Amino acid sequence: MKKKTIMKITSSVLDCKCKGNGYIFLPEGGQIQCPIHFECGENEEYRLEFLRLEYQNLRNFTLQIPNMRSKVIDLNLPSTAKGIDKHIEANYNVKSPESWVRAIQHYVREYLLNYQVIED
Repeated sequence: MKKKTIMKITSSVLDCKCKGNGYIFLPEGGQIQCPIHFECGENEEYRLEFLRLEYQNLRNFTLQIPNMRSKVIDLNLPSTAKGIDKHIEANYNVKSPESWVRAIQHYVREYLLNYQVIED
């Protein structure tokens, strides 16, 4: 898979122009609210839940990696949600919900960049 494709399919709310905060700052000054992530700017609990769900989704994807018919079998891949969380915490500088999402994005992207499909 090409890097551009991987970056696109693993994008998150943090990759939006609003960076997940619900506001887009205009180059000429001023700001507008992001139509897609509007509620993230209005409701902090909603924003945190949004980030939690994005992390959880990528973590669940990670748990499915061994079933993806890859030519490369990585026996070091964590096999539980807690295992993934521990791996992320040990290998990335995670201090905020945003940093957890960025860390799991990086982890998934690195895997996909090296992914090779078994051909029938």
